[in-house]
Amino acid sequence: PVQRYEESLSSVKAAVMAGEAQRLEELLVSAPPGVVNLPFEEATDPEETLLLMAAGAGHLEVVRVLLERGAKVNHVSTRTG
Repeated sequence: PVQRYEESLSSVKAAVMAGEAQRLEELLVSAPPGVVNLPFEEATDPEETLLLMAAGAGHLEVVRVLLERGAKVNHVSTRTG
């Protein structure tokens, strides 16, 4: 179960980084609950979320998908406020 979770999260992150909104939608159907609000460890700020990464990269369709799936828009980093 843990390996499957990590594989799912890795695939979701890859779709976000690549700007693949349709692929992301497909992955989120079977992704663990709350995955859209997990920190994006590969980011400069370890508390940066998938939503922030997508927005920063200009992947507007990915942002839309994440918002529709419950991504928190008011995330506050304890590092930057």
